[in-house]
Amino acid sequence: MSYVTQLNPSIPVDTPKGKGEAVLVVDYGPEHNLYWVVFLDDGGECWTFDNAKIRGCANPSVGRKKVNINKILYSDEIMKSTKEAVDTLTEKMYKARSFW
Repeated sequence: MSYVTQLNPSIPVDTPKGKGEAVLVVDYGPEHNLYWVVFLDDGGECWTFDNAKIRGCANPSVGRKKVNINKILYSDEIMKSTKEAVDTLTEKMYKARSFW
């Protein structure tokens, strides 16, 4: 079952496309990420981002510092390529072992 929650008030967020206001959260269930519906400040475009792609904006009154979202997305790509390298190495080791 999926749920859609309207955020009132909206939440300011940083996205890969710039700053915006999250107005809805879509939850498709425990096997899926949450999806945030965001209206961008620059141009008003509406985009949907999963949890891993957005961050709350800096807020000094609660001690939240500015985060470089592009650095986080890049680190996700590094983790993905590292996993692929480990999978390839494991496959090579398995094949080498099958000759014994």
